[in-house]
Amino acid sequence: MGKIELQKLSNPPIFRKIAFGTWKTAYDPSVYGQLDIDMTSSLKFMNDFNSSSSIKITPTHLFGYAVALAFKKRPEANAIIRMNRIYLRKHINLFFQVNVPGDSNEKISKASLSGCTVENLENLNFQEFVEALNRKINRVKNKTDKEITKSTTLFKLIPWWFSFYFLNFLSFLIYGLNWNL
Repeated sequence: MGKIELQKLSNPPIFRKIAFGTWKTAYDPSVYGQLDIDMTSSLKFMNDFNSSSSIKITPTHLFGYAVALAFKKRPEANAIIRMNRIYLRKHINLFFQVNVPGDSNEKISKASLSGCTVENLENLNFQEFVEALNRKINRVKNKTDKEITKSTTLFKLIPWWFSFYFLNFLSFLIYGLNWNL
């Protein structure tokens, strides 16, 4: 993971100061949510797109690009807390989880969960985003992504009992100190 380009948030609104005083710093800057959405129009768009293009899209592509557009419109939502300060990210980078099926006859029982990041989404149109995400997903599933291979190799060497401490320390280095590991 590369160093995150950040810019200090100056003059944050009062609600951010209150939230900052009540919330604890997360171990990573992830945000999770749940939303019910009527997908009728989206499914029609996906159908039309998929029938007229050699590239196939899924709801993941639509939601990912929608999040990128939301961050582009509201950059204050694309922030991280470091050393008790709020920093805005200078780029829109989104992480996507990827299901990696197991080998041969054990596709489900030996499946693994991995992921990939599409970077600099503020500079990509929808087609470029879809191509970039598909390319990265294919690398993860085909086990040709160098970053994932490096991490997987490292984790094979770490004992189970030590993984909690290792991940917390790694999280501190990456997000707390913004080190490029």
